[in-house]
Amino acid sequence: MTAEILTYASYAAAFFSLGLGLFGLIRPEGALDLIGLQKVPGLVHSISEVRATYGGVFTGVSLYPLVTGEPHAFLTLALGWMLAGVCRLCSALFDGAFTRFNLTSIAFEFCVGAFIALPYLSIL
Repeated sequence: MTAEILTYASYAAAFFSLGLGLFGLIRPEGALDLIGLQKVPGLVHSISEVRATYGGVFTGVSLYPLVTGEPHAFLTLALGWMLAGVCRLCSALFDGAFTRFNLTSIAFEFCVGAFIALPYLSIL
């Protein structure tokens, strides 16, 4: 692959990450459905938690590399995705959570992280 194609793929994956963040911010119930969780009745802060974590954090860490174009910012975002995959893999191993959802998510998180990181690995 050429460097230009890898850069486009990196930006596309970062925009995808931003889209997930905005989805969590604007439609927290939809984000819960997407990841297979439920709002806890009587705990109104459960929606605030989704907006803050899945919305705010994803939006912030995805916007920064897209706005600045800084290679280290893209690598930081990629590392976040890959560490999510590592932590999910640890959960599968230690908690016996070898579900189709988790295995698919592990592969997905590593792929998104790799797409974001690939054009910037030469600076390491």
